[in-house]
Amino acid sequence: MFGLTERNFITNANRRSSARHFSSTSEKMNPSSPLIISGSLIVMGVFAVLIFPSLSLGFTTSEYDLYLCFPLNLTVCSPVSPAGAGCTDKAGSMVEIPTSNPRSRIFGLFSHFRLFSPQSVFSLSVSTQSNFQIAKPNCADHCGNISIPFPFGTREGCYYNETFLVTCNDTHYDPPKPFLGDSNIDITSISLEGQMRVMLFIAKDCYSRDGTRVSNNEPSITMPDGFTVSNTANKFFVIGCDTYAFVFGSRENRTYETGCTSVCTSKDDLVYGSCSGVGCCQTSIPKGVWDVQVTLMSYHNFTESYDNNLTTVWDFNNCSYGFLAEERAFTFSASNLSNLRNVKELPMVVDWAVGEETCEEARNNISSYACKSEKSECYEPDNGYGYRCHCQKGFEGNPYLDDGCKGMAILS
Repeated sequence: MFGLTERNFITNANRRSSARHFSSTSEKMNPSSPLIISGSLIVMGVFAVLIFPSLSLGFTTSEYDLYLCFPLNLTVCSPVSPAGAGCTDKAGSMVEIPTSNPRSRIFGLFSHFRLFSPQSVFSLSVSTQSNFQIAKPNCADHCGNISIPFPFGTREGCYYNETFLVTCNDTHYDPPKPFLGDSNIDITSISLEGQMRVMLFIAKDCYSRDGTRVSNNEPSITMPDGFTVSNTANKFFVIGCDTYAFVFGSRENRTYETGCTSVCTSKDDLVYGSCSGVGCCQTSIPKGVWDVQVTLMSYHNFTESYDNNLTTVWDFNNCSYGFLAEERAFTFSASNLSNLRNVKELPMVVDWAVGEETCEEARNNISSYACKSEKSECYEPDNGYGYRCHCQKGFEGNPYLDDGCKGMAILS
């Protein structure tokens, strides 16, 4: 079994035992420097747009998405919204342009440029298919606003195996909301690059003025086989001025535990964006983690006195918070000492892969080998086990589908 749980405690005890209990059924990159486009490149781009309906400018690293509208209005967007691209008209108003339609409703012609930071030799390529197929034929490719690419699927015959089943709940949610398998793990995005975003509960530990604990919860999450908590995209955050916390669980074939301490005597000591132990601390988690549980504790139950006993921590902070979350999704501020009490969950990044075999082992069984496209390649992820597929250089699409990788002609 796998899933997400939130153990809640309401007690009058001043202290809670620090004993830990495990449960097996617990619950593209940032834009770089500003992009400078020379007049000659713009002229060349305009000429090319008149000829080709979809263009890609290939460099190497930080990705930008550039939309060229007529008359010449350039809009840089990163990342691209699934709903469509944005162009600016003469009045400066944003105009929605669906990415599935290469023609602008206002300007009559529209072209999609994909630019990367200029750290390699310039090349120009033309995509043969701007919107490639992501799901198997006759299978849903969305649940509400969330894309569901194969190997994931919402019903039998649409996923690679039951590990990749997505339950699309359209009964209790509008728009419908996807969940992993039959669990309560809430999916917010899935990428073909081997990552998924899910929502994880925040641990909270709150006290009354006399030091009595009034509420406490211990969230946990257990991932299915082939899924591991990303050790590069996530951090364990602890918020509070009288707080220490642990995150622990299972990784590969053994257990792990890590944590940090956060203290302060005044809100004036807190620094926006700083998470070095004063009001906020953070730490990394190891590779291969598939089970997570968070425990919060207080040193003095928020009753420590300062300023000749005129002030206690409780006067400005009576709750601690702990959570494993995507690092770029959270920036600490002094207001977090109180406003996190109203936040239930935050996004966490999960790495996914196929099976438990290496690429070499997987290729020996062609019937179950997941890299179906003739132009796909197998690689092994750094985190966890199993393998993933990607399209060969010069191709794009879904490598897990037959003929899923579509070529791009290179114009030099």
